[in-house]
Amino acid sequence: RWMISGWTSRALLALAGILYFASAIYLGTTTAEESSTLRVLCVLIVAVPGTYALASLITAHWGDLPDITARKVKRSLQHELVQISRSGNYPEDVTKLSFHVWILPPWFQRLTSYNAPKRVRRRGQVVLAKFKSPHMVKLAVFRFAHQNPSGVYFRQGAGLIGHCMSENEANKIHLLALDSTEYQEAIANDDGWEAASPAIKHGLQRKHARMLADSYGQVAALVLRDGYRAMGCITLELPPGAEVRLKETHATPAAQFLAECLSNAKGAVENHLTNAME
Repeated sequence: RWMISGWTSRALLALAGILYFASAIYLGTTTAEESSTLRVLCVLIVAVPGTYALASLITAHWGDLPDITARKVKRSLQHELVQISRSGNYPEDVTKLSFHVWILPPWFQRLTSYNAPKRVRRRGQVVLAKFKSPHMVKLAVFRFAHQNPSGVYFRQGAGLIGHCMSENEANKIHLLALDSTEYQEAIANDDGWEAASPAIKHGLQRKHARMLADSYGQVAALVLRDGYRAMGCITLELPPGAEVRLKETHATPAAQFLAECLSNAKGAVENHLTNAME
């Protein structure tokens, strides 16, 4: 990368200031009418600072969440994995467990904010329903051992994460066993995937389902909410072939403990996200 020294930076700023004032003065003279090319160039120079300020304002309010929010979220995920490791309640390799946090883009959340009047919200939701929701953003991930990302992204309503978002049930843990016989048979070929149940496919393409199954064995998901509004989803992943099986009923003590840790992480992450969106 090019490195700019302090003196060079100040010189460039001074030059930019001179160009700005010179352009503004020139545009105020009758001479500017004689050269359309130079006039357009001066207009662009004068407009740049205002455009930059407007873009900065829009980005600050509608853009990504502050970096500190992502760091807080990641620390909360780390805390729960450390708790799992220290407790000894999970009998297998803790380094192969992972947490992920996926959220709707902040600009989309603000666009559909429940702070708007009810009439405006209804009209906005009718319009937005005609379009696909944007891809969700992977805000944070934590795992003790490095693992390459699956490369799959989700939309609201697509994938277990998108399904969890659409259901928007506060404390319901959605489960999917990617290493189960049923799932493996479904992703084996196109015919099997076509015939698979919606509870297996969740609206995903077969190639994406295979990519997920290459990385994870089981997934548990909880929706993240701001009041009644779904902001995103937090997931806990177990490796393929894990002896601990995540179940809705008759779960083992180890599986119940993992579910409690997921719920604890959900509460902490919701607080971070809610504070950041205010």
